[in-house]
Amino acid sequence: MHDIVDKDRIQTFIIKEISVALKIDIDKIDSETEFLNLGIDSLAGLNLMTKLENLLNIELDPIIFWDYPTIEKLSKHLASKEAGA
Repeated sequence: MHDIVDKDRIQTFIIKEISVALKIDIDKIDSETEFLNLGIDSLAGLNLMTKLENLLNIELDPIIFWDYPTIEKLSKHLASKEAGA
């Protein structure tokens, strides 16, 4: 069994990972901006997905970034998935 991760922790994790991957300041990342507009390409998306899978101990579908195209939407979805686990 793993600890449930809330939306804020997931969102903070995603923002930090994007900041490192894209070498941009955390303060410049808007959680409402679509991943594509942030500069997340398919490779960066797969890397982020793998890190989220490890954090949450779940398997994700690569199209998750299309279904939930912003940090806000994705973190909310993942938190609800965690709450249901």
